Amino acid sequence: MGALRKGGLNVAQDSCGRRDPLVLCLNCRGAPGLEQSYDDGSYGFHRIHHHFWSGSSLGSSSSGTAALKSGSRSAKSKVNLNVFAGPAKQPTEVLLAAALHDCYELWQHLVTDLKNEFAIDTAEWHTSSVKLGWSLRLQAKKRNIVYLGPLDGWFLASFILDDKAIAAARKSGLGSCVLRLIAETKRYLEGTAVRIEVRSGSDLQTVKMLVKIKIDN
Repeated sequence: MGALRKGGLNVAQDSCGRRDPLVLCLNCRGAPGLEQSYDDGSYGFHRIHHHFWSGSSLGSSSSGTAALKSGSRSAKSKVNLNVFAGPAKQPTEVLLAAALHDCYELWQHLVTDLKNEFAIDTAEWHTSSVKLGWSLRLQAKKRNIVYLGPLDGWFLASFILDDKAIAAARKSGLGSCVLRLIAETKRYLEGTAVRIEVRSGSDLQTVKMLVKIKIDN
């Protein structure tokens, strides 16, 4: 089974040529764009947050399904690393541009579009632990909508979707790969944790659709 990448999502191809998305579990070490606990304490995402950053092999950016089952520890340690893990201060735009390379322009377009199209009124750097890295938290009326986490040359858009949002996603125009990814992603009491890789302009539309679904539900 060979690992492929399409539309910013990890997929694997079986012998029949079918493509199946990897189960994307927001994990501790590898999901810098995470929906972490709300500052006001009204939402307790601590259990999901643990799985976001625990170092789980699920959601690896560089391995197929078979590799996830048999990958070595050394391989796991190299995937989905937040490029701003360690520094006590939030990253500057200069550092962000250097880290994202060509994807920096995509990042800028996405943040601008979300503010203009979906009334995102807060975009601030956030970290639950400097050892785990920094992510840009986008909010609408103090509600966490999406986290953007910078990796080396690309970034993650991460969501927590409740049952109502999941139902809306199934009825939306999202592609079959995204819907299958959502269906196969681990669910928690607090919601379903979903990450979308952003590597090209085609991935932005998927993120925007999920943002709309999140806001509307």
